Amino acid sequence: IGDKLGRKVVLTTTIILMAFSTLLIGLLPTYDQIGVWAPILLLIARIIQGFSTGGEYAGAMVYIAESSPDNKRNVLGSGLEIGTLVGYILASLLASLLFFILSDKQMASWGWRIPFLLGLPLGLIGFYLRRSLGETPIFENEISNSEDEIEEESFLSILKNHKKDVFVCFVAVAFFNITNYMLLSYMPSYLNEIIGLSNTVGTVLITAVMILMVPLALMFGKLSDKIGNKKVFLIGLGGLSLLSAFSFYLINLNGLVFVSIGILILGVLLATYEGTMPGTLPTMFYTDIRYRTLAITFNVSVSIFGGTTPLVATWLVHA
Repeated sequence: IGDKLGRKVVLTTTIILMAFSTLLIGLLPTYDQIGVWAPILLLIARIIQGFSTGGEYAGAMVYIAESSPDNKRNVLGSGLEIGTLVGYILASLLASLLFFILSDKQMASWGWRIPFLLGLPLGLIGFYLRRSLGETPIFENEISNSEDEIEEESFLSILKNHKKDVFVCFVAVAFFNITNYMLLSYMPSYLNEIIGLSNTVGTVLITAVMILMVPLALMFGKLSDKIGNKKVFLIGLGGLSLLSAFSFYLINLNGLVFVSIGILILGVLLATYEGTMPGTLPTMFYTDIRYRTLAITFNVSVSIFGGTTPLVATWLVHA
């Protein structure tokens, strides 16, 4: 749809899907009220959330890259990751606030629904903003081609004709998201269950690192526009290869200072990816195949490597 009808169409659709599915979770009846339909509806809502995210993230990358001047593509693209980090931070602060002002019983009864109910107003604001967007100039130039010409290339032929670019994109996304899921998804439970820090301390540490990553992502975006995205990406790749084991060594020394330094190292190096990836990945593919190729490559890589990182990490710890 993004390659055929335009980037804006998908971005306005995904924001509504996300708002609707998030609201649905907040309004779900309990198991006691509707029985097995409660988990079924929850699963459906989560699937819609995942479906919308699958089209959203790649589309946002494409839209920003196609709307940005060449000399600012990475710094503007880093705004996508900054937005993601700010979302994580606000969610963490909201959850902490709710745990602070509500009792455990109130949270279990109805308090947990509040963040999900906020999906509706946020979605409506997002939809309003996106409706006012124009289509990207690059795509508007591309649609001067006939539909038949655009539809000729199937994804199998894209894999055949652009296999090197697809492979490089796939591997880059894997490194990016293994690091991302390790730090932002798995680390809080690791700090609690393995290191023995309280949930509160672990949450504060991760949130503090995310706050620091916001200006770092912007800085690395500017740097990659200046010296080249490949060099900045290789800084992150080399740094993680050399320092990730050292980071976990520090974390396992079990002192708060050492734990903080270990997490910070991972956060700084993750920020190199966040400053380069959104602006770089869309430019690897031609306009007429850009959206679908990036969306499929990105999401398959994230699903195989990123989404499984906490599971693999948990297995490794127990093994």
